[in-house]
This record gives sequence, C-alpha cells and structure tokens, in this order.
Amino acid sequence: MRQTKYSVREIAAADYPLLEDFLYHAIYIPQGEERPPRDIIFDPEIYVYIKDFGEDTDCGVVAEVGGRVVGAAWTRIIPAYGNLDESTPELAISVLPEWRGMGVGAGMMHELFALLRKRGFARTSLSVQQDNPAVRLYQRLGYVVTDEKVDHAGHDDYIMVKWLGEQLSDRVQAFILRHNLQADVQTRYIDLVAEIGELGKEILTSTDYGKREFVVTAGMIDEMGDCLFSLLALCYEMGVDAHAALDGALAKYGRRFAEKGRIGSEI
Repeated sequence: MRQTKYSVREIAAADYPLLEDFLYHAIYIPQGEERPPRDIIFDPEIYVYIKDFGEDTDCGVVAEVGGRVVGAAWTRIIPAYGNLDESTPELAISVLPEWRGMGVGAGMMHELFALLRKRGFARTSLSVQQDNPAVRLYQRLGYVVTDEKVDHAGHDDYIMVKWLGEQLSDRVQAFILRHNLQADVQTRYIDLVAEIGELGKEILTSTDYGKREFVVTAGMIDEMGDCLFSLLALCYEMGVDAHAALDGALAKYGRRFAEKGRIGSEI
C-alpha cells in the first residue's frame, strides 16, 4: 500500500457541493465495462445519497491533502439499497482515483465511525456489488454480510452491517492508519514472534526460571500490551477479523470439549 500524509475532518457545509463529484467517483465500474456518463448520478436511486445533504441525521467526513479535499465518507438514513431501518445510517464513500491505495478510505471510515458513535448510532450499513474489491476493506473494518440483493441495474449486491461498539481491533487499526504504520504480513509476523519472546523472557527472568513464585510485574503488563498490539496489527494486515477468528476458535474448542473432554487437537 502506498502511503501519503492526509488529514480527516468533519464535513462542512462548504464541502456539500463536492459531493456530486464524489458520488460519481463512488460508482463501481467492473473490469471491461465503460464508465457511465456523469449525469447518471441524477438517477433518483443514486442521487438520494446526496440530495439535500445536511439534514439532522446526516454525518460525514472528508480527507484533505495539502488543503485539497481528496475523499469523502458520509452516512444518511434514506430509502436506498443498503437501508435497514429508520435508526441505521447507510454508508457512502469515495476517494479520487489518484489518491486510492493510500489508506485514505480506511482512515476516513475510522473517523466517521467515531462521529457516528458520538451521535448515538448503534450500527451502520452499506450496499456493495459482490465483485467490488472494496468488500475486503469493509470486512477488515468490521462489516459483515447480512443479506444479498439485486440492485436496479441487475448487479448482485451484498448488504453489510457494522456494529459501532468500539473493539480492541478498531483501536489498533485506527492507530496504524493515523500514523501511517502499515507493514507487510511477514514483518508483522516477525514483530509478533519477537514480542512473545520478550514476554517469555520477562516471565522467566522474574521467577528465576521457576525458582521463585510467579507475580505479575509492570514489565509483564507492558510486554503483554506489545503482544496484543502486534497480534491485532497482524490481523489487520492479513485482512482477518480478529473477533470472528476468536469466535470460530471458541466454537471449535467447545465442540472438542463436548466430544472428547479436552480442547487440544489429536497429536
């Protein structure tokens, strides 16, 4: 992933006219298809995402680079593709083509999630074509598929929902994006192994390798924090939902214990 310095702020009334351009750039064009004319955004099914934006339940953020707005993410409670009910805002997000692949979209979404929490919303939804590569980003950010629909153009869409209760993984992802700390999976794995080694060293040396009684020390707590950060950072770079992975492990161990009285696998 390329990296760039950008800042994210809450959308202002002066930004609203820009939403037409961002709405157009938000339209996913499958490989091999031609981009539609710009006036497609005025189709009622599409224009509803920005029409009269600024109502009480509307939320949004924009990303700036050098004073130029290069991305926007916003939510509305509207009768659109991803609408669930009158209390769940639907997401729309767009980054100008030349600024994609730099973490701008994910950075905006983390700030938007914080704004939605502050406004008292419990969850947010979205609609996305099933072959859109953005599906993976949404999953990394905690969205899960809850339904499948066909949109007005005949495309197969996912309906996805994210609950907004902040999780440890959300905090780590936001920190990585805020400070441009993205790294490859191999590096994250090495970091995790190293941090586990540091925790083991702290445990062993504090007990003189088992000769003294175990007592939790400040150093152990510090090293455990490093391990947690490294593990969740690895999950982020791999695109793995840490909470879903844990749920799967607990379910697996529960089945093993019920069947065999232990949770370990066969050796």
